Amino acid sequence: MSTGQSLNVEGSGQSRTIRSVTTQSGYLSYAAQEERCPTYRLANAPTSVAYIPTVLLRHSQLSARYAIVMSVNVERVWFITGANRGIGLELTKQLLQSPLNVVLAACRNPGQATTLQDLVPASNGRLHILHLDVTDRQSIRDAHDAATAILGDKGIDYLINNAAIVSTHAHGPHASLLIIPSALLKNLREWDSAFTLDPDVMQQVFETNVVGPAYITQVFLPLVERSERKTVVNVSSELGRFTADYGTRSTSYSIAKAGLNMLTYKQEKERPDIIFISLCPGWLKTDMGGQEAPNDVSVGVEGVIKTIVGLTPADSGKFFNWTGQDLPW
Repeated sequence: MSTGQSLNVEGSGQSRTIRSVTTQSGYLSYAAQEERCPTYRLANAPTSVAYIPTVLLRHSQLSARYAIVMSVNVERVWFITGANRGIGLELTKQLLQSPLNVVLAACRNPGQATTLQDLVPASNGRLHILHLDVTDRQSIRDAHDAATAILGDKGIDYLINNAAIVSTHAHGPHASLLIIPSALLKNLREWDSAFTLDPDVMQQVFETNVVGPAYITQVFLPLVERSERKTVVNVSSELGRFTADYGTRSTSYSIAKAGLNMLTYKQEKERPDIIFISLCPGWLKTDMGGQEAPNDVSVGVEGVIKTIVGLTPADSGKFFNWTGQDLPW
């Protein structure tokens, strides 16, 4: 397929002509003179194009164009931590809807992850569940070895550092910790503050939410390097933004997410050949997000996937939300 080839597409009851065809890393990008870009179906696509999984609005101030990025018939490998519940589980479910995705789903207690295990029979060998404790160095190395054995000469296109913990009590020796997918969980009102936090809890939150992703990325980097997409996503939170004012609450969690965001920045500076981003999935209806959340987890995760698959090298080192909006740090 050459630059300048036109394709007729259909979407939202209208037809459009997409031009300016380019290729990059197994993806085809079509720039269209279109200000509202719903998801399109190709009417006369070449046979190598399987479907358009997402439409991403990439505005250029120079040309006032938007880009539609769509997948071709190429298998992609995803590695997801914290895949046993919430956002990690929903990511796994949605990714398995495409026969082109292979998912390595990691969690601390695979034997107890019954909902995740239930996805295996229908996955046709595309779902592999691995044991991984993000605070255990040997567990991380063992998970790398297991992934390498599964993938052979393949790499990991998308490494998703999703698992995290958050304290649910304000202070005290009995402050509890829960393994959850990272999210903006506004309905938890009793998170610690600067003068009530438990130092031991704060240390555990930082170990899991920052040190864990840092070491996982180090260990799994050779598998990421071996892939085509070469993308690492650190699932963060707007609570870690200095420009977002959430007052006194959630101090340990906010500090950890700010640290994770800095890790993303440092990773990109050292390895500009790999895409590194922080991504906030938003406040979603999960077990921990509660029913007060404005969006179903399926809606938020759909946006997360759209944002991730549309990333380009120019996006590396940035912070995005689940709608694909570039956020200030």
